[in-house]
Amino acid sequence: MTIPNSLANDTTPDADEVMANFGWAGPMFHPVYYPVITAIAIVAHSAAIWSAINTTNTVRSIDSGLTWVAASADTTDMTGPTAVCEANKAYAISCSNASAGISFTTDSGDNWIAATTDPLNITNVLCIANPTTTSAVVGCDYGTAGSGVFLSTDNGVTWVESTTKIVADVEGIAMVSATHGLCIDSANNIYYTTNGGVDWTDSTENQAIVAKNGQLFITDNTAGIISFVVYDGVGITYGKIDSTGGAGDVSPVGVASLDGADTADVQVTNFVQATNGNTYVVAAMANAVDMGGQLWKTMDNGATWNVSSIPSYMSTFTGTNNFSNSTLVEAGDNQLLLIGQNGKMIIKLDVVNDPTS
Repeated sequence: MTIPNSLANDTTPDADEVMANFGWAGPMFHPVYYPVITAIAIVAHSAAIWSAINTTNTVRSIDSGLTWVAASADTTDMTGPTAVCEANKAYAISCSNASAGISFTTDSGDNWIAATTDPLNITNVLCIANPTTTSAVVGCDYGTAGSGVFLSTDNGVTWVESTTKIVADVEGIAMVSATHGLCIDSANNIYYTTNGGVDWTDSTENQAIVAKNGQLFITDNTAGIISFVVYDGVGITYGKIDSTGGAGDVSPVGVASLDGADTADVQVTNFVQATNGNTYVVAAMANAVDMGGQLWKTMDNGATWNVSSIPSYMSTFTGTNNFSNSTLVEAGDNQLLLIGQNGKMIIKLDVVNDPTS
């Protein structure tokens, strides 16, 4: 079944709805038409093949968003108003953080299959990290499991509890490779793993931060020093954790500033690192229209942030103050996809010429 695009006037785009290859000094701006129902999450399996999860089902495009069809099969566990999803090429893991069920795909989103064994003794899967085509970890509510982290080594078919017991809800989890990653629990403890999530070591850093909507991201891992950024519902905190165990742990080093102002009440998408090495986020001030729809980047692991050159009227397409649950992903080298307009539109941002120093 082909799903029609949701345009203002039938299926013919108006001039203000077509801005393909619209060039600027920085990134380029490409609105892409979104099919019918509100998108909750989007993943990119390649530059041209994308999956979009909405409140009732999953749709996919194999032509960079020009046309969309319903997935051949999906599951109720991965849809709904709180769907979270992460892809690694043709492979992806998806779930709704209102349940304990997990689904996976191995064919770029055409068929989604329920996991054979889900995480046990928990109520909700809260966050996902899918660093390779075979490995994935999820952060869960503590429940009665004795651990808030479960891992899979077969692309989501089966899930087992981590050896280390994290006795609190795991609100953010991120993997920078198949082996190294971080998680933050609801008691503000920061843990690291060096063996793919099997074991987790308490960094001994207890900070007054949480990972709002699972928005913890690793920007770098050099010689075991893991740099990270995290959005806590108010602002962006950045820091470093030493995972080598020999040199001591490094505390989170501060709260980043957007627009030279306090980050209080900033609403952001998830973070994504493009092929150019920059880490990006779309942010809006909860009470300031003039910051709606801006693409921000950091080139120093979160210490400073600068606005990329996106047109000021980008907010026309992305809406205002609606980024706390939005998705930002990379589709192909330096091509970012953003869910905007409260899920009604998918926007492509070209950052290939964006400065990296």
